[in-house]
Amino acid sequence: MELIANIFGFYFTLFFNCVSFLASQNYDSIVLNEVNRTDEKENLTKEELNNNKILTLKEEPAWLRSGKFQGDIDGVDELLLKQLSDPNIQFNALKNHQLIWSNGVVPYELDEAFSISEVKLLQKAFRIYRRRTFGCIHFKPRNFENDYLNIVRGNGCYSQVGKTGGKQELSLGQGCLFNETIIHELMHSLGFWHEHSRADRDNHIIIRWENILPGLDSQFDIVSILRFFLIIFFFF
Repeated sequence: MELIANIFGFYFTLFFNCVSFLASQNYDSIVLNEVNRTDEKENLTKEELNNNKILTLKEEPAWLRSGKFQGDIDGVDELLLKQLSDPNIQFNALKNHQLIWSNGVVPYELDEAFSISEVKLLQKAFRIYRRRTFGCIHFKPRNFENDYLNIVRGNGCYSQVGKTGGKQELSLGQGCLFNETIIHELMHSLGFWHEHSRADRDNHIIIRWENILPGLDSQFDIVSILRFFLIIFFFF
């Protein structure tokens, strides 16, 4: 019986190793094919990419088309922010109550240029905020409110940070209408700046500057948002 058990164990181990090897070879083959297909796409010209409707890094990102501060933040004097950089201040979200939506309610109007499917995407993002914040954040259609988001199908993706008062534009143009991008821009409107520009970011992440496209390194500068707003509210 012991001999039979040993023989069975030997063949079972051999069978298991063969299956594992074949699975590994198949996986490597799949990965290699995927890499080859990616390389083929990279060799296509921009015209070929457009004709085949293939979106790659050769296409200009939607946020880059807006020409805003850090790519998608509107209403900010970039030069002033750079001059007021202070890595000792570690705030990433607005705390001034004048810049926060009252009771977490954000009235909005939608551009008529949005298609039915795009409106559904926006409504999905609104529901996600309400669900994930346990009802603390509520985007609602505008009635007669003076302060509200005017969500337009503009040129690029951008938003102001916090409640700036009156009719406040948030753009979701071509290339911006994805769930993650919509949520990102809405987060700016709620009063949040980019995580990668917060003063303490170097304590938590490493910026690979060599991987950043030439001319875009300023998008990753550390800025002092708090000091900027102190200057604005007390001196202007």
